[in-house]
Amino acid sequence: MSIDMPGLPGYKAAVLRDSGLPRKATNDTSLQAARAAAKAAAERAAAQQRQAAREPLLSDLEQVSGVFNHRLKLSVNNELDRVIVKIIDRDTDKVIKELPPAELQRVYSRIREAIGLLVDTEI
Repeated sequence: MSIDMPGLPGYKAAVLRDSGLPRKATNDTSLQAARAAAKAAAERAAAQQRQAAREPLLSDLEQVSGVFNHRLKLSVNNELDRVIVKIIDRDTDKVIKELPPAELQRVYSRIREAIGLLVDTEI
């Protein structure tokens, strides 16, 4: 026997008659698992789209920086989901400035980690 899951077209959950579990509990568990899988897939797809959209912009900004006496190095910190900009002296290859500063990046990462320990789910 199969039951159509509302809100998930084309998805059917098999309900075993001899499982001993009430039908509603079995349906709720299947629905929650399906929603979690769909949410994870959507998050992965969104992250890939953001990454693909950033690459051409980063290369364009690096080309524009060629006009100045300094070189820009743009990268993406995937852990923080932020763009990191380093201003580098052309002659010495020394980093003049990093935006956001490395210390701030570490603090931001620790804050996100602490929030993750306190809050288990995201709404």
